[in-house]
Amino acid sequence: MFEKGQRIRASLIFFFLFAFLLTLTIRLAYLQIVRSPELQGKAQNRWKPIKIEPQRGIIYDRRMRKLAISLSLNSLYARPKKIENKEEIAEKLSLILKKNPSPILEKLNREKNFVWLARKIPKDLAEEIKGLNIEGIGLTEESKRLYPKGSFACHLLGFAGLDDQGLEGIELLYNQYIKGTPGWILSTRDARGRSVLSGEYRFYPPSGGYDIILTIDESIQHIAERELEKVYKEQGARSATIIVMDPKTGEVLALANQPSYDLNRFEDYPSYIWRNQAVTDLFEPGSSLKIVTAAAALAEDVVKYEDRFYCENGVLRVSKDHVVHDINKYEWLTFSEVIEKSSNIGTIKLGQRLGPLKLYEYLRSFGFGSLTGVDLPGEVRGILRKPREWSDLSMAALPIGQEISVTAIQLATAASAIANGGVLVRPRVVKAVVSKEGRVVKEFEPTSIRRVISQETAYRLTDILKGVTLKGTGTRAQVPGYEVAGKTGTAQKIDPITKKYSQDKTTATFLGWVPADDPRILILVVVDEPKGLPYEGRMVRYGGLIAAPVFKEVAQRTLRYLNVPPGKSPTGEIIRVSLSDMDLRVQEIEIESREKMPDLNEKSMRETFRILSNYDLKPNFIGSGQVMRQDPPPESPLEGIKECTVWFASR
Repeated sequence: MFEKGQRIRASLIFFFLFAFLLTLTIRLAYLQIVRSPELQGKAQNRWKPIKIEPQRGIIYDRRMRKLAISLSLNSLYARPKKIENKEEIAEKLSLILKKNPSPILEKLNREKNFVWLARKIPKDLAEEIKGLNIEGIGLTEESKRLYPKGSFACHLLGFAGLDDQGLEGIELLYNQYIKGTPGWILSTRDARGRSVLSGEYRFYPPSGGYDIILTIDESIQHIAERELEKVYKEQGARSATIIVMDPKTGEVLALANQPSYDLNRFEDYPSYIWRNQAVTDLFEPGSSLKIVTAAAALAEDVVKYEDRFYCENGVLRVSKDHVVHDINKYEWLTFSEVIEKSSNIGTIKLGQRLGPLKLYEYLRSFGFGSLTGVDLPGEVRGILRKPREWSDLSMAALPIGQEISVTAIQLATAASAIANGGVLVRPRVVKAVVSKEGRVVKEFEPTSIRRVISQETAYRLTDILKGVTLKGTGTRAQVPGYEVAGKTGTAQKIDPITKKYSQDKTTATFLGWVPADDPRILILVVVDEPKGLPYEGRMVRYGGLIAAPVFKEVAQRTLRYLNVPPGKSPTGEIIRVSLSDMDLRVQEIEIESREKMPDLNEKSMRETFRILSNYDLKPNFIGSGQVMRQDPPPESPLEGIKECTVWFASR
């Protein structure tokens, strides 16, 4: 009987022990599996993080002059649970901050362990608050973005907001490099999420961002901005843009738009003014696009210098309802004169020699209808329709820069390909990203995209474009002592009401490079809807009158700043001469000796090309530098000879 009772007790103990262990196992499994995410979240939520923004990197120009900096300022915070006499403290702080005490008191009364009272306050106010020595009131350093020069390079630099995140321009596109790593203030909370009165604090300091070195030159940017603002105001224009580039590398030396805005007060301006028109706004380029039509015609060998075009006395009917006009009534013009005088009719006939497919091919090759890849946010592709989408009038419009929309950066990049000898290069505004210690984090080298025309074609077209500024539509772009190659543009804008080209609303442009044969700078000036200037008894809005003088002033001052020496005669007298004039003199001297091969020994490639352009020979150039050998040799009879080969080498 006794043994039976022991067995029953043992069984009951075992049963209850088993039930307890089973219940414990089920409870642990429930907590580990079912409620694990919830409990982990509560554990993590024990720490309340307060983010401290890092100091953004400095933005420099190419000569390491500061364009955007960050200041260390104090931000005021409170730990409400530790504060007594809240009304009195709110009153004291409001007097220093010059603010209404009510919002301050409202924050002090919150059931929180940490609240911001004021962000990024001046140093003198911070010192005054420190002097109060109030328990529960503290100051921590934060960064404030500052642009020392106000509106300078505003559309390039862009700006950062109150939270120090880039919102426009370089500040936005390179934000990942500039912003740095944020710091944190961590405060403890209880299981119900309430701040603990004597809670623990942890502080993790922020780490500053990398610095940015731009391709922009502050001095050139100042020159460009001053002249652009001048024409913008004088002309009462809708907007204006200028780009100064190194055509060989694609580096942008200056870029400005009007209207502009103060980067330190960006919120005071309508957001459309923040837009970088040079990469976001489209316009029909008009006659400035004729350089591409001419380049394509030369490259495809569908035109010779001496070819003459009948320009219809200034009126060409291209359809029943559509007539194309030239400003002046021309009869016959040579190919060079068509470009120099910017004849619409002559250029249309030039485009007809190319045909739709070739014209489209070259427009695409020069980058139209595509992104240039410039390192600025918001770039658009422009509009270039495929030939199958063209109308019957397209071949009377595209060769002269109508039925196509481009950005200023596209047009400047395309012109650079002619200026540098035929290579399309990617435009850039940033040279490098560097650490505070000077270590190069990322460097951007010049990038060639593709060759669009041969060097020979580029030289030929450059010679013609010199004539534009010497005796054509761009004489007001002449820079004393330097040869300038350039092209004017006057594009009529579509009237939104009539849907036809307006006679009063135009876009005036000038693009050019200087010195023409070895360019240091390329400049594009675009003035949208200028009011015009009086000319021959009427108001005109030609690119040659509105935009070309801006080019001249910017080029002249920039060349002086860059110490680019002018061309001089042996006596030291500054001269202005174009290859067109040289061609004429060569013709006069050598007209009687064209039956024999000229002596090209030690001539440069440009000199060689200039001389051979007066002979009925197709030149083949090998190498670079000065002439070392030629075939046929000097003084050889040229009867029956159609080609010649010239070898160049550096001495």
